[in-house]
Amino acid sequence: MPDDSTALGDLHDEAAIEDAILRTEELLAHAVDLGYGAGNARDDRAELQRAHPGFSPEHLAQALSWGHRSAR
Repeated sequence: MPDDSTALGDLHDEAAIEDAILRTEELLAHAVDLGYGAGNARDDRAELQRAHPGFSPEHLAQALSWGHRSAR
């Protein structure tokens, strides 16, 4: 399987790809942290949206769902 830079290199430069990967890793780590808490989904999604601008509401919800499953 090709790496991300090979797969996306014709669309984005390597720095943009690395930045996107880093931002996604940070989002998922934050979602896992929220998954360990006792907060509610609406507040948690709003926190992710404030902390990680640029992600769509659907992607934030998916990250939060993944975080809750990972925290079990």
